Amino acid sequence: MSIKTIGILGGMVTTHFQEILRNIMNDNKIINIYIIK
Repeated sequence: MSIKTIGILGGMVTTHFQEILRNIMNDNKIINIYIIK
């Protein structure tokens, strides 16, 4: 495996992780809205 490949894979994992975190945050916002209502 070249360093470039590892870098691309690392970047993909980070982006995927950020998307998961964003989805969790969005779910929490929806839950908070329901709790407030």
